[in-house]
Amino acid sequence: MKRLVQLSLVVLLLSSAVFAQSENIKIGYINSDIILKQLPEAIKAEGDLKAMEAKFKAELDEAATRLQNEYVEYQRKAQTTQMSQTQRDSIAQYFMYQQQMLEQRRNEMSEELMDKREELLAPIQAKVVENVEIVSKEEKMQYVFDRVNSSMIYADAAYDITYKVLDRIKRGQK
Repeated sequence: MKRLVQLSLVVLLLSSAVFAQSENIKIGYINSDIILKQLPEAIKAEGDLKAMEAKFKAELDEAATRLQNEYVEYQRKAQTTQMSQTQRDSIAQYFMYQQQMLEQRRNEMSEELMDKREELLAPIQAKVVENVEIVSKEEKMQYVFDRVNSSMIYADAAYDITYKVLDRIKRGQK
């Protein structure tokens, strides 16, 4: 999919260069990192996300340390106490289960963090896109790209050839 997007961008740029010879096409770009580092709401969102991540990390570290200490205690007791194979198997199962639960919690936290990132950044990104569209129209630009992630932020609808391409494909033309 990413390869398709990159190929599409290359085709778009090449076709823009061809059109630019016959028309006066303007292409612009933004650096979204610079914008996001200077918007107060983005700075706050980033701080909130870092705080959430630190809280999750502390929780996971504490759980991992607790499990490690339990295991060390088990090993100490295993050396001084006679245990049946059934007891050893049961304890081994317990530690495997605890490790799986810790990994499951790590995955849940990672998912929560991604969801929160989306929740906090979506309105900020929408604000950026809205303002890119306004500035693009004021500056009479047909295309604007984000330099950071190589994505198109704005495209003038007058240059959309989607249905021409689809029609050509449906007619069986190469």
